[in-house]
Amino acid sequence: MEKIDLYNYNKQKLDKTFIRGQDQLLKDEYYLLEQAWIINNKNEVLLTQRNFNKSYGGMWEGITGHVKSGETNLEGIQREISEEIGLNIEKDELNFLKSFIYKQAIIEVWIIKKDVNLKDFILKNDEVINAKFVSILEFKTMLNTNKIISNLSYFLDIYDKIV
Repeated sequence: MEKIDLYNYNKQKLDKTFIRGQDQLLKDEYYLLEQAWIINNKNEVLLTQRNFNKSYGGMWEGITGHVKSGETNLEGIQREISEEIGLNIEKDELNFLKSFIYKQAIIEVWIIKKDVNLKDFILKNDEVINAKFVSILEFKTMLNTNKIISNLSYFLDIYDKIV
């Protein structure tokens, strides 16, 4: 059971938590969802493939996860990166880009410009079953052929600004 802190529309923490998968959110309640995009020196983007047993199973995405109760957003994204691919990222390697609301999630977008070797990854198989770097052209193709979760199309709008 994952306990998650709740926030209002303005990203102010409420004095309330919910249990992921069990509790229902009210209309004016939101949770933090961190998303990291790792870009290597070839300007390729790291994608991870979701386990088939999860929602959006088999789909590709950036590293994504909820902030647990008591964590900061920075701690949450560092934990998610470590959990999903076994990579330890220092705070100064994380560059906050923006946040936006999608449904009841306040999505916070982080960019990491770093060369990493896929062979060094330790995939958490109940979460992630594969990882690869793709060019932005391949990213677009995968998005257009429904291999990438569709709400990640926002990344195309920011890619040129960050490379």
